[in-house]
Amino acid sequence: MKPINRRKFLRAGASTAIALPWLEAFSGKATAADLAPLRFVVVMHANGVSPSDWWPDRPGQDYALKSSLQPLEAFKERMLLLGGIHNKSAKSQSGNPHSKAAPHLLTGAPHIEGQFDKGGGGGFSTSISFDQELAARIQGPSPIPSLLTGVVVGEGDNGETCRARISYAGNNKPLTPQDKPSAVLQKLVGFLSAGDAAGQGPDPAEVARLLEERRSVLDLAARDIEALLPKLGSADKARLEEHLEHLRAVEKSIGATTGGATPVDCMAPPVSDGGNIGAVTKTMFDLLSFSLACDLTRVATFQFAGSQSTINYSSLIPGVKGDAHHSISHDGPLAEMGKIARYHSQLLAGLLTSLDAAKEGDRSVLDNTIVLYVNDLSEGSTHSFDNLPIALIGGTGKLAGGRYLQYDDASQNDLFITLAQVFGIELPTFGDARHVKGPLAGLLA
Repeated sequence: MKPINRRKFLRAGASTAIALPWLEAFSGKATAADLAPLRFVVVMHANGVSPSDWWPDRPGQDYALKSSLQPLEAFKERMLLLGGIHNKSAKSQSGNPHSKAAPHLLTGAPHIEGQFDKGGGGGFSTSISFDQELAARIQGPSPIPSLLTGVVVGEGDNGETCRARISYAGNNKPLTPQDKPSAVLQKLVGFLSAGDAAGQGPDPAEVARLLEERRSVLDLAARDIEALLPKLGSADKARLEEHLEHLRAVEKSIGATTGGATPVDCMAPPVSDGGNIGAVTKTMFDLLSFSLACDLTRVATFQFAGSQSTINYSSLIPGVKGDAHHSISHDGPLAEMGKIARYHSQLLAGLLTSLDAAKEGDRSVLDNTIVLYVNDLSEGSTHSFDNLPIALIGGTGKLAGGRYLQYDDASQNDLFITLAQVFGIELPTFGDARHVKGPLAGLLA
């Protein structure tokens, strides 16, 4: 069978790309596992954790996951827990701790002082974030450089937008995540409108017109897929049929999340109370998994709100009182913070399971993805930036998984230049050079 040029095929249009997983027909003599791209995903939660419910009793390989991480037990051998990594750039600059947490998290660089004053002082970062640094370098033929998502992201508490922005294109260039699943799907299928370009979200009238014109993504893709199927082997045919079923499931889940029957009805933002947070998160994770498996993007982020998250989890988590997450982080008890972190891990496990189910030769999309699971604070009650809760999952064969590593006074800047090496990128420094010691030992396979 003559190999198909994936780059040329993707150029045929979004209708094909949206419904196309990695196929062996693209690889020629090389296997899908050989040619599959390496991807990067950030999942950020806020307000710190309960240390006793997060950190294992000892470093090394022989350790037991504590309750906040137990939902990830199935992925323990492909997970690295990293201790002793501090957000030194946030520590070294004045300002409200929540206003500093988000803009420093992925940049390791100073924020603009005096830009926001209402909540105690903070501002946008002065440097590119690591996810965007990677996106600019590893995009390849993927049509979307990075996919930024979250739930209840908004503009940040106390009117400080910097609390809700972790990704930056450069100095004073924050990137806005999308917390509407329907809008994410529209982007994936090429339904971009003038409202999207202005950062205002899709224009419902324009989306309705396009949906009426095209009827559905599957209808739009059918002609290209029918032309492709005779050229595929039996394994590729089965994989493509399975992927089409996944797309239908994603579309249905979006309608169920917001109560609508079609994507047009799902244009309203998800509700901010706890009742829909879990459903929206699961839908977003379905979309992330889908976009990564389709090679629509190779870099993605997801935020459980922003710094100083005020999500109310009482209706979702037994034993958690009806206060905002931020309030619980200060007033306790710590056991409730542990339960919230566990709930986040449960949702993350769903994403990891989906990525692991998507196969690329004898590997999975999870094997070819590095997931950075990170909190913006270590403890919310003290606003500490020391010993950030960090886990790396996936990257099989790239990262030395199955271990808990304890570092001595490292920074997330050091972590980023180490992760860059995994992607074949040499970064002598990243963010504020004052906080760079060098690559972290023992992290790479």
